[in-house]
Amino acid sequence: MAGMLEKQVLSAINGNVAWPLVERFSTLERVCGSPDERQAAAYICEVLDGAGVPYKLHEPVLYLSTPGPARITLDRRQIQARPPAFSASTPPQGVTGSLVYLPSGRATSTYDLFSSDLGALPALTGKIALVDGMPMPLKVSQVQAAGAVAGIFIHPGSGVHEGIATEIWGTPSLEDLPRKPRIPVVGVSADDAAALVEAASAQARVTVRTSLDEGWHTCPLVVAEIRGEVLPEQFLLLHGHLDSWYAGVGDNATGNGALLELALAFHRNRRHMSRSLRVAWWPGHSTGRYAGSTWYSDEFALDLYDNCVAQANCDSPGCRHATEYRHLPAMSEARDFVGAVIRDVAGTGAGGIETERPPRAGDYSFNNLGITGFLMLSSSMPAGKAAEEHLYAVGGCGGNIEWHTARDTMEIADRGNLMRDMRVYGASASRVISGSILPFDFRAVAAEFSSSVARYQALAGSIFDYSDCASETRLLAQALERFYRRSGGASTLSTDDAQSREYNLKILGLSRLLVPLNYARAGTFYHDPALNVPPLPGLAPAPLATGQEGFLRAGILRGANQYRQTLARARSLIEG
Repeated sequence: MAGMLEKQVLSAINGNVAWPLVERFSTLERVCGSPDERQAAAYICEVLDGAGVPYKLHEPVLYLSTPGPARITLDRRQIQARPPAFSASTPPQGVTGSLVYLPSGRATSTYDLFSSDLGALPALTGKIALVDGMPMPLKVSQVQAAGAVAGIFIHPGSGVHEGIATEIWGTPSLEDLPRKPRIPVVGVSADDAAALVEAASAQARVTVRTSLDEGWHTCPLVVAEIRGEVLPEQFLLLHGHLDSWYAGVGDNATGNGALLELALAFHRNRRHMSRSLRVAWWPGHSTGRYAGSTWYSDEFALDLYDNCVAQANCDSPGCRHATEYRHLPAMSEARDFVGAVIRDVAGTGAGGIETERPPRAGDYSFNNLGITGFLMLSSSMPAGKAAEEHLYAVGGCGGNIEWHTARDTMEIADRGNLMRDMRVYGASASRVISGSILPFDFRAVAAEFSSSVARYQALAGSIFDYSDCASETRLLAQALERFYRRSGGASTLSTDDAQSREYNLKILGLSRLLVPLNYARAGTFYHDPALNVPPLPGLAPAPLATGQEGFLRAGILRGANQYRQTLARARSLIEG
């Protein structure tokens, strides 16, 4: 059944749904909460209506921050700037202070981009920090904690990329609000930064003025659902963000088009589907820090926990020059699966295939629920091409540096690349929703855990003994080997066979136990900050000052207790 569905879906992909959407969306500036965003949602609903695809149009009220004008005054010179979302607005007279330059280099990959860290900073009380790189949340919080009254961030190119400065994931709770940035922050281009760097050497004083619109907005959230024939309550969640900065063709009109064409293709072939497919277009991605997907995760948490077999994100497919699959996000249990899909569908034309740990980004709002995730950004341009063009790391658009700027227009999209990427998404979705067994291999997770525990032991030295954790990891690895050997025949059974059902329930149980252990610090129904989480965060050693060894050991011991208990539960699940 899986083969028939995949064959039919792939034969239906021709770009005749996706490409007209990309062309239409190229005329809409889909900032969240805007009339253009609502027009985009109406377009999707109209196409779904015309094809008879069932869907729901939700109207969540989201907390957003939309950047307005900003400028820097140096002597009598006015320097153009852009504030990131959720930075603070200044009073009309602005904020004035002496410049302090903090050279820090720039990110070399998308993963690095979301984990930028300034390290230890000098006291910046009353100063305005001038920092290399984009204003990512950790850098902003570090500058604020050091006492700066404002931050100016030097973008690596000739323009400024829009972004968001808060680490709070989704609409804040009362407990989250104290972590919202309290200082004004702006970005400037590398071209405009030279005068500021020179001024900082003389401790010159500058004034920063910013204005942002922060508040509640009702936004459209479309979710299509194509029901399966055998296990309709179980579903794959395939999703991407509807809103964008400016026209946002490569990020994410191409993704919106891919999702729409796939929804229609699966609907036409639903008789071959065992499980269901939900296709979601999120608002609030850009100016709400994934507020739309977070709202859905909160509102439908119990349904997701009970029935979602996996989630796949679709952001920035089908972009110019994007011919390889490098730095492809996938959780360990899905890496072999994703690699096999790409090799089968894209073949040697896919270039290198490299998967990596998903960053804390990209509407992965379901980690705490324990849902396996794969894909996010899809194809990207070859490293050689990026070096040849002197490009720097960005967070989308296939590596094109027009990402999050007004230059992300139709020339960023590539119809041929979009066709290939849609086929990758179509094949991977087909194999999940109509395979007799779920294609996730948790032996790879046990191997990852073993490597992480060994690395942490080397870092912690004599402060903590990880041998019990290592022993529990070996026991889980052995239990998983026995489990997959016993279940090998399940792949030949039908989805509604009792043996296959039992196998799949155990795979879901492993996901609910092991994904949060590896990707979350907060509880099941909460959301970690938008800061990269180290593998097995409860076990990870922290940088130490003299005399803190006992405190570190106490924290790791608690994490180790949770780790050992969780792995024992995982063994009991698959051996029971």
